[in-house]
Amino acid sequence: MKKEKTILRRAVPSQPKSGETSANGKPSGIRSTSKEEFEKVKRKVFTLHDGLFRRLAEHDRQR
Repeated sequence: MKKEKTILRRAVPSQPKSGETSANGKPSGIRSTSKEEFEKVKRKVFTLHDGLFRRLAEHDRQR
């Protein structure tokens, strides 16, 4: 019994979510957001990074 191969493909939206386009007509990768939303995401990222660096430091101390 042969296994069938599954080919995963990235989902490509039929239309860009925002009206912004780059010079070549493709949707821009840059999205604008409010300052409050940016700060909220920034706090989450810094919290995650702090936890990861703490775990790395602990791992290095145990060596």
